Amino acid sequence: MRLGRLIDNVLDFAKIERGMGGYEFEEADVGDVVARAIELSDRRLAAGNMTLESELEADLPPVRLDGNAFTLAVLNLIDNAIKYAADGKKIQLTLARAGDRIELVVRDFGPGIDPLEHESIFERFYRARAVRLAPIRGSGIGLALVRHIARAHGGDVGVVSAPGEGSKFTIWLPVAAAP
Repeated sequence: MRLGRLIDNVLDFAKIERGMGGYEFEEADVGDVVARAIELSDRRLAAGNMTLESELEADLPPVRLDGNAFTLAVLNLIDNAIKYAADGKKIQLTLARAGDRIELVVRDFGPGIDPLEHESIFERFYRARAVRLAPIRGSGIGLALVRHIARAHGGDVGVVSAPGEGSKFTIWLPVAAAP
């Protein structure tokens, strides 16, 4: 299962970089897309003995997105929290409107990330120094893929983290313009 997801990430990223991974945008309920990603993560959460607390705001305005691509972005953030913050045993996920955008926040209670590496972790194949020293497997593609997907949707992704304080990743997307 992990190997399959890793291979899918590599292939998806390669297609996107070559311009072959075109997105199929449509107006969608981002809450449904995020709920699907959470459901797809259930088995991995159970295997990691982790809990995910989610709070999805009801009646969010529509967002233009590629549901499959955005599901992949959410899965990558949840998977990273499971992998790198296992000692925190808990993940919090919120989805809410913030002005003219929708924000998805995935927070873990793990070891955190040095602020000097915050920008680098979104580069392909980069792995944080603390992770390179730990026996945690990964390719360094997941967060680069998340950033690419967020930016292709007119949004972005960022992180707030410090050693010993866990990490909070936020993807934001613009609210779809009214017809």
